[in-house]
Amino acid sequence: MQYFLALDLGKMYVNKDRYKKIDLSTISPILGQNHNFKYLCNFTMEFNNSQVLKEFLLKKGLINNYYINHNLVFTYKLTKDNTSVNYGLDIPYQNYKTYFNYATLPNIIKHNIVTKENYLNNIINYYMPSKYLPEGFYHLRKIQSNNLTDAEIFEAVRYFVRDMCYKNGNFSYREFYKLAMLIAKLDGVTHECKEEKNIKKESINDDSKFANLKARQEIREDDQMRLF
Repeated sequence: MQYFLALDLGKMYVNKDRYKKIDLSTISPILGQNHNFKYLCNFTMEFNNSQVLKEFLLKKGLINNYYINHNLVFTYKLTKDNTSVNYGLDIPYQNYKTYFNYATLPNIIKHNIVTKENYLNNIINYYMPSKYLPEGFYHLRKIQSNNLTDAEIFEAVRYFVRDMCYKNGNFSYREFYKLAMLIAKLDGVTHECKEEKNIKKESINDDSKFANLKARQEIREDDQMRLF
């Protein structure tokens, strides 16, 4: 599946016209290929917030001031019964980086379960409506009803993270994204810049950050697979 960075033009537009896609392949080819979701996330996490990202896109000529006050999102398309529907997803920025590390995410979750009231219930309630839940989810529920040691809580969380992020034995970046965004949200992290106003073109000398993007993504992906 291919994902895109896009401007959300709003609900007043019909679904097929709502998301104005932004072609990032001129920055790096991997941002425009299939199965590009992890690269898009790592790209946007180079920016402090949506305002800084929009300034960069303006400089590159990838957006113009006419659309500048619309929200940035990720978008993708699903087709079922010959009907295509476009969907939008929240974007992670630099303050999400801590949560987008597969190896350390269990430590964050375990710490918050132990120290924050109702944290565990919030995670469970988020996933409960799902039709199919892996075994790891029920490991997490055991924490509710058992007086576990810190080591046992961590082990339950570790299995939960693994099972939520793997499908049929394969790592699913989309499920990992969903979990990372949830944990960040529960920690009070936001995906938008609250003070975003009209944006003017500014000089941004950060082109070098994306010169070796593919190499950095591959190294980061390898590191994240070492939890188990």
